[in-house]
Amino acid sequence: MDLLTWTDIIIQAFIRLGPVWVALVVLFLVSYRYKRSLGLYGKLFDSTIGMIGFAIVMFWVFAVVFLLGPWIGS
Repeated sequence: MDLLTWTDIIIQAFIRLGPVWVALVVLFLVSYRYKRSLGLYGKLFDSTIGMIGFAIVMFWVFAVVFLLGPWIGS
């Protein structure tokens, strides 16, 4: 087993969570762009606390989706 440094651990975390960050950024860009036409969901983006809470929830949702994605299809 190789000895991992803190730098290796951080790099691997960014690599493995990369799709989650990309999906989160895309979701926020699209949601912020169309927030006026999204109704109640769009109201979340009028509040900083709402956006932070939504980001935390969606981070974990995307993490689970990208983790279980390969196993769901098989």
